[in-house]
Order: sequence, then structure tokens, then C-alpha cells
Amino acid sequence: MRADIVGKWINVDGGDDGIEFQGDGSLVVAGRKKSEVILGDYTFLNDENFEMTLRFQEGNPWRPRWMPPGVRQLPVVRCYAKFFGDVLELRPRGRIQAKDFDQYIEFGMIRFDPMPEDADK
Repeated sequence: MRADIVGKWINVDGGDDGIEFQGDGSLVVAGRKKSEVILGDYTFLNDENFEMTLRFQEGNPWRPRWMPPGVRQLPVVRCYAKFFGDVLELRPRGRIQAKDFDQYIEFGMIRFDPMPEDADK
């Protein structure tokens, strides 16, 4: 699983987003526009679970609506990952904690296909 996740993936369910897991433990989530980029890191907890620490830049349109203004702490999102053939399924769950804020977030399943080699040219 750990080696299989390295590479570029595109949202199967019609989203415009993609994600690239790099071999050094870093990741990039990108949308259609250049301003829609989230950088982060990932670490496997076991063979099917990993944590992502996401860095949202100020003014990024993807800054989560569940992160209220003023919360500067980086969100940590735990993902359950599973392969079905070439399809990568992620089930993310997150918790944002700050001085006066504590919220648990659960997302629906997100499915990704490997991005074709020439798709980003």
C-alpha cells in the first residue's frame, strides 16, 4: 500500500481536484486554478491508514469552511485508504483543535484513478 500510493491521482467522482503523493512523504492537492493548491505531508500509521497534515494558505479558496477565521493551526486529517483494482478510495476524518475551538470533521468517501502520464502537460 505505501509504495502503491505514490503518484498522481485524479478524482473519479467528477471533481476537478487531484492529489499527488510524493515518495518523500509530501503531498499536493490541486484544483483547476493555480490558486487552488494545498500542500501537506502524509505519514502511514499502518498498512491502510495514514495521517495528512494540510497547510492552507491565507486567501486560498479551498480553505475549509469548517475552519473558522483566525484558526491558524494546521488541520490533521486521518484517512483510511483502500485499493479496488486501480481505484484508490480514501475515507478522511479530521479534527481541528485550537485554543477556543475543537471540531471533529468526517468527509464522505473520495475515489481516485491514477492520472495518465500526459494529463498534466
